[in-house]
Amino acid sequence: MKLMNQGKVYLNRLADCSLLLVLFSQFLWGTNFNTPFPRIGVVTFGDQFIGEEIWKGHDLVINRPSTDLSTRLKQKKSDVINLAATDDLVENDGLGGDLPADWHVKKVNGERVFAGEGWWMNISDYCPRRDFVYKGENYAAMIAREFFAEYFKRTLDWNLYDGVFFDSWASSIRYIGSQYDSIDFDQNGIADNQEGNDLADQRWQTGNQKLADEFHNRLPAGKMVAAHEAGPSEAIFLNGLGDEGWTGGSWQWTYDNLWIPYQINGPQPHVNFVEVQGNKNSFQRMRYGRDGLPHRRLCRRR
Repeated sequence: MKLMNQGKVYLNRLADCSLLLVLFSQFLWGTNFNTPFPRIGVVTFGDQFIGEEIWKGHDLVINRPSTDLSTRLKQKKSDVINLAATDDLVENDGLGGDLPADWHVKKVNGERVFAGEGWWMNISDYCPRRDFVYKGENYAAMIAREFFAEYFKRTLDWNLYDGVFFDSWASSIRYIGSQYDSIDFDQNGIADNQEGNDLADQRWQTGNQKLADEFHNRLPAGKMVAAHEAGPSEAIFLNGLGDEGWTGGSWQWTYDNLWIPYQINGPQPHVNFVEVQGNKNSFQRMRYGRDGLPHRRLCRRR
């Protein structure tokens, strides 16, 4: 099977917990990026959702930063790929503290831009530099994207983690509807898209790359930066793609424009996965993802 030979990653997800079949990775230090096929993993956004019984035989774990969980995980399986999950590009108290108020993406009228789950953080070149104290730590003259990378550098034990994984990643911001044409990154009183065609999206996409660069530059060498729903253009600067909610459509386009570019481009090591939604009434979809009901025993809300 062509896709299996190319070494991709598959995933089944239920609510906040996901089971992955990890099929491609590369070797780095003590972490095993080249395990035999099939490669199994789990994604969860709260350590209470994942029990140690799920770790057995798994090669990839993506979870909210937890020193306790990661210590136990590495003690039991030292070569596991362990990524720290974050959705902090959208401020919804994910970091557990207050960030500068003028770090939000703003409209011409000064209102913040809502991104479905919270307020979008301004990762563009026009984010104001601020001195502030966060969780008892001083951060001097920083913009948002610098802070995110520096915060993770200081906070996590990088002997336990192999990189970060962005859940609330936006490859483009054109999808947000009427808000899009009123975005004013530089707060000069003129909507960016009035100053140039899709200028707002260009500024956002430039910020995406510089955000990834900040993490690569500040974290120890070889640490990964991967993201949910990244697009083709990000394959040159991200280590991996989490293809969320794929139901089997547009196979050839997805294969040619996402999975293969993320295999061969960008910084190494590479780790990619596909979230496959199984359907008990579709044999094709059942081949790539199992019906979610059995996972309730392993991944349930508390």
